[in-house]
Amino acid sequence: MVSIRIAQAAIALFAIGHTLGMLSSRMRDDAERAALEGLKAYRFAIMGVERSHHDFYLGMGWSLSLFLVFALLLTQWLLPLMQAQPAMTRPILWGMAGVFAVMTAFCMRWFFPAPLGMSLVASLALAWAAWHT
Repeated sequence: MVSIRIAQAAIALFAIGHTLGMLSSRMRDDAERAALEGLKAYRFAIMGVERSHHDFYLGMGWSLSLFLVFALLLTQWLLPLMQAQPAMTRPILWGMAGVFAVMTAFCMRWFFPAPLGMSLVASLALAWAAWHT
């Protein structure tokens, strides 16, 4: 169960870091302020509602924080099942490992080292748990 604890630690750090980052509203400079104001200013109709790119940015950011908290809870809920019926948890663990592996690739392409590292550790630890369950 060490592998699950490692995955939980990585996911928790990712969730905390991401959520705190979402709550931080400090601008680094005027160029960043202008970029964000541009994202907020351009509004468009989509599926009967009016939104901005900034709305999508925030909505997806909060959605990721929610997903990470759920993934953390799911690993906790799986622990007793892993001991009682390990074969039942294997597909779930492989699925989670796969999702975090893809998230690692997304972080390599579009983000930065901290989420990349947490995604990679979570992916490897979940794969290890699936392999050894």
